[in-house]
Amino acid sequence: MKNLHYLLFFVLLVTSCASPKKYLANQNYDAAIGKAVHKLLKSPRKAELMATIDRAYKLANQQDLERVKFLEQEGSPRNYDEAVDIYRRLKNRQALVNTVTPFRYNGKVYNYPLVDYDQKLIASKRKAADYLYAHGNKLMQNGDKESFRKAYQEFAKVKEYTGDYTDIDQKMAEAHDKGMSRVLVQAINNTHLKFSPQFMDNLLTIDNSGLNSDWVEYDFRDMDRQMQYDYYVNVNLNNIQISPDQSEEKDYTEQKKVEDGWNYALDSRGNVMKDSLGNDIKIKKYKELKCTVIETHQHKTCQVNGVVEYLQNNPSKLLRKVPIGTNLDFDHSWARAVGDLGALSEESKKKCQVKAMPFPSNLDMVYEGTDKLKLAITNVIRNNRQFIY
Repeated sequence: MKNLHYLLFFVLLVTSCASPKKYLANQNYDAAIGKAVHKLLKSPRKAELMATIDRAYKLANQQDLERVKFLEQEGSPRNYDEAVDIYRRLKNRQALVNTVTPFRYNGKVYNYPLVDYDQKLIASKRKAADYLYAHGNKLMQNGDKESFRKAYQEFAKVKEYTGDYTDIDQKMAEAHDKGMSRVLVQAINNTHLKFSPQFMDNLLTIDNSGLNSDWVEYDFRDMDRQMQYDYYVNVNLNNIQISPDQSEEKDYTEQKKVEDGWNYALDSRGNVMKDSLGNDIKIKKYKELKCTVIETHQHKTCQVNGVVEYLQNNPSKLLRKVPIGTNLDFDHSWARAVGDLGALSEESKKKCQVKAMPFPSNLDMVYEGTDKLKLAITNVIRNNRQFIY
């Protein structure tokens, strides 16, 4: 019953945009039945839906029964796999229609007789399994990956159809192993710089989720020297250009007038002047502060260029070359002050708090760009998966 519910859900999902009558007109009988059954469960007395089910059910069964009769009369062992599908379809269709029957239409009660398809289904599975097992073994003798993959599919059906073959798991494992395409991704340094093994390994520390598939497996480490790889993805680092250390200086001066004590106000006779309250009058003194800020800007650039090569091993063939590259800039600004610091604005004071930094070495420049380079490599590998199958 659970399988029936799944079947009904699938049919409804596929057929949700058209009417049962339209599917019937287009000879898509199972879609017509599925849609009509769904609607009839909601509107049990709708005669048009009953008519559609009756017509589609009879035509679909007639079509399938004629086809399976031909397949059995032809007697070819390869026909029984298709026969299994047909008997399954007949059985599921019958179960689906029985969810709404019996129903009355035009004064007549429709209640289709139950047909036991199980014996036919079991017999077809048995004969199909025998053929598929033999055919899978024959495919294994061809020695090519496509044949191994087809053999795996044949053996998988054998296991589904019957449990009589005790070596079927071993056969499937062997077919899968021989049908698998194995890819070794390796980084190759062709530049004038010598990188540590850790750096080269880190370049290929890539999340391979989404890369591996049923028949393709990526390795980013050559862990087994005995492994015969079908493809090589060579990440070649070919050229590194690093600029000299560059420092540029510029300076500016800031001035500020600040209070610097006071003096008594004197009259023409040299006496201290008084205000209206009799207090001595004082006059503020000011002085001019001046400070020069010398700004230094450090700059260094690194550009790494290379190419990712896709190589097929047997037969040996270059499939694709994809350029890669990344840029990294080292920029650092700092400042020092000469003069009276009190003349500086808040912004200039912050600049002067930044200290000078040593320029990174050429190797450090490349190492700092590892994440950007890894991203470029990852994007190339993910965007060119279609060349490996």
